[in-house]
Amino acid sequence: MPASNTESLLSSALSKVKYRHPEQAKRDVLSSLHHYRGLIPKQDKFIFNDGIQRDLINIYGTTPRAVQGARTTTLPISLWLLDTHPYHAPICYVKPTADMQIKVSKHVDHSGKIYLPYLHEWSHPSSDL
Repeated sequence: MPASNTESLLSSALSKVKYRHPEQAKRDVLSSLHHYRGLIPKQDKFIFNDGIQRDLINIYGTTPRAVQGARTTTLPISLWLLDTHPYHAPICYVKPTADMQIKVSKHVDHSGKIYLPYLHEWSHPSSDL
């Protein structure tokens, strides 16, 4: 997707969502999209564990990951930016395709939610997407 289309798509999505720091969110998302070409932003509803729904920016798609030596594959992910971004970590999920399974570990639960020290220790301005 051309950069101008991505930026207009992101601006449109951000205009529909109430972020406390929309310009910072936009810069951070665009930077992530520059580094990971397989990601796409969209505005969508996130449902929290307590059932509350909120319109948020969702960055989804695939990122490269190393497997067995020098071989790489892609990993489908979904990152949800909270309205308090960049002061709180995104909520991150592995989103397996139909022919994939989630491998539960200390860093990924059965729903695909990702738990990493980096996310747990998130601190603005040293942390980024």
